Amino acid sequence: MCAGSALAFTVAMRRLLLVFLVSCGRTEVVFPSEAEVRSDAGQRDAAVLDAGRRDGGVVTPVDAGFDGGIVDPGPWAPKPCLPGRHPLERTVPIVVLVVDGSGSMAEPFDLTTKAKTLQSVAMLELPSWDPWMEIGLLPFGADDCSIAPYPSLAPRRGQVGTFRGFFGLAQGRSPTSDALETAVTTLARRRASNASEHIVLVSDGFPNCNATLSAASCRCLGNPCLPIDCLDDQRTIGTVRRASTTGIQTWVVGFDTPDAGVRGVLDGLAVAGRRSRLFPDGALYAHATDDRSVALHLRDLRDRIRACTFFSRSVPSTGSLSVLADGQPVPENEDGGWAWVDRLNGTIGLFGAACERQLVATPPALSVDVRCP
Repeated sequence: MCAGSALAFTVAMRRLLLVFLVSCGRTEVVFPSEAEVRSDAGQRDAAVLDAGRRDGGVVTPVDAGFDGGIVDPGPWAPKPCLPGRHPLERTVPIVVLVVDGSGSMAEPFDLTTKAKTLQSVAMLELPSWDPWMEIGLLPFGADDCSIAPYPSLAPRRGQVGTFRGFFGLAQGRSPTSDALETAVTTLARRRASNASEHIVLVSDGFPNCNATLSAASCRCLGNPCLPIDCLDDQRTIGTVRRASTTGIQTWVVGFDTPDAGVRGVLDGLAVAGRRSRLFPDGALYAHATDDRSVALHLRDLRDRIRACTFFSRSVPSTGSLSVLADGQPVPENEDGGWAWVDRLNGTIGLFGAACERQLVATPPALSVDVRCP
């Protein structure tokens, strides 16, 4: 059988497997093989079932609302405890890009503005994300603090090309916390047995739009100051922290600012999202200083999102689970080892040095040693 026929046969068999899995009620995402991605020739939805969806990879029109295209994945149950050693498998990431489109994004950056730089760089970099993950987009920024002015695209594959018109926007205030809450609500509905959920926040870091704050005592941008112009740092960081307890990881890309307070907010968001790390310039978030650094950070995030979250098909409720890399124990901590991201779903995150080792050309094979009660 020639190579093309063999590949076509493999794809056909995977389609039959998808039909079988869906008919049996399993909520599982199929991860594309390298050969399939190379052979797609622009048809990247041909053999991939959307995470938590039952549409067999059929591309639907752009969602009217952010949750408009979400399909309930059906019954979900915690994974069983199966004793012994089992391989860890990469998750299929479901990602929501939460993109700052407020007025401050019109400030000069590199040779143009923050918003225009992000638009040009993102449209070059995001197509390389698409074969491996479902991507949604939620831009925010409005004078009245609503997130409704910009149409939003729920996560699915094959729609990155439609994002261009939603980047480059720069108007109004920054309802960052409300935008993040919307992303969390959407991702919570996409839980699947081998998927992981991620938010990528791209911002220049002055969230506001909290009418409950006191204009008399807050840090404020407006003159005169209104409560909705106050820095809404604690509520925004709290939103990300709560999301992390449900298995949603938040990655932060922040545009360069001389404001130490704003840098502190971006640091706090990265820490709360459980995906901070110390960069050479001292930031705990991906600190963008020009168009090249924006591109490098987006590539780095793509690789880390794909390579550093795994799932186990065996999850002990009260027993023990150890992670092994090429048979050697990996410490359980977020400094340089592994930690549960979503224990009920068997989702495990690698952090620090353990994540770095998965980014090399030949990463160590990961497995779990499970002991059931």
